[in-house]
Amino acid sequence: MRKVIITFLGDRGAVETRYSFQGREYVGGVFPQALRDFCEYDQMLVCVTPKAREKTWPVLESLHDPRIEAVDIPTGETTEEMWKTFRTIAEKVGEGDEVTFDITHGLRSLPFLVFLFAAYLKTAKSVNIRAVYYGALELQNKELGKPAPVINLSEFVSMLDWITATDRFIDLGLGNRLSELICGTLPEVARAIDDTSLALQLSRPLGTMEAAGKLRREIEEVKQKEVVLPPPFDLLSDKVRDAYTGFALADPRSDANTVENLRRQVKMVGWYVDRYQYVQAATLWREALVSLVAYACGFKAEEIFNKNKRKKVEDALNKPATKEDANSQQSATPSEVLTTLRSHEQYPRIVGLWSKFKDVRNDIAHAEMTDASKSASELVSSVKKMREDLQSLVECILPSPATSVDLETP
Repeated sequence: MRKVIITFLGDRGAVETRYSFQGREYVGGVFPQALRDFCEYDQMLVCVTPKAREKTWPVLESLHDPRIEAVDIPTGETTEEMWKTFRTIAEKVGEGDEVTFDITHGLRSLPFLVFLFAAYLKTAKSVNIRAVYYGALELQNKELGKPAPVINLSEFVSMLDWITATDRFIDLGLGNRLSELICGTLPEVARAIDDTSLALQLSRPLGTMEAAGKLRREIEEVKQKEVVLPPPFDLLSDKVRDAYTGFALADPRSDANTVENLRRQVKMVGWYVDRYQYVQAATLWREALVSLVAYACGFKAEEIFNKNKRKKVEDALNKPATKEDANSQQSATPSEVLTTLRSHEQYPRIVGLWSKFKDVRNDIAHAEMTDASKSASELVSSVKKMREDLQSLVECILPSPATSVDLETP
């Protein structure tokens, strides 16, 4: 792994300056002179415009250090020239390099572009951004003998990691990167993020409800205790807390919360579809429909989530649509569940949906290993239609949602 410094030179020549870094002072006509004294490196790439090469580059060239290389860049007067600089620097950096940026003498938009360079190189070439330094020339006071401080801006590069990790969790439910960033300082919050994320990825609606509630409570508790949060998370914590509050439900297996449980399951189906997670959507759709039918047949919560009881509902859904059809096939006497289901006003609609879409879920689950498999685009269209039909059906089966009680906290 090479240690690479990427620095820039201005075109005003050299001005001898004392710099202060970690309690020691360093002198340089340009900041890279001082930087080379306290920063280990295998190569220093010095970006120079035509004027900078003429007026300032000789200061570093005179050091006769074979590790220091001038890299010609345009002046950056147009976006095309900025892109050229971007490509030039990217080509000089190798896979897995450890990179230190110096923006002290960067002209115009270069300091801003450095943070984009850092984000790109981390993703495209798996580099490790060691530091971003700025030698604050304007803070030097020669009369008072105060040297120019060297400011390490690396934390602001990490802001890109925080933003990306938070966006992945909020938008897609993928929380591993975010939990890794905070596990050292906020282990309970990190665990709640992991629990919520894993439950969503594995289509665990009850686990999602419980974990989402815990996540909200953990973040609120941290805020109430006035715990010092990592600066990026301090700014993003409210969005993380609120991201899955709509799924949160304490004790989702209780009779008191059955209706809200089912509503949240249907909501999750839509959440999956909106995020192109069609496998999870189809998986949960099937189970949510069985749960809705069980509720419509008068099942208590403990029965709705009981394997043997659910099997009775599935058997009823798989029976012929009418008693005449059943008799023509010499079927046994209809079960109590089937009798109750056939008496429900939504029965034709329910069995129609079940008959139409159970094969969609099975087709997805069998991973195209049958000669009758549908194309991916056909399955996506079917899943989207499943979502719409399920959301419509739930309004016909469930009572109006509760509004007076907070069901998200114990």
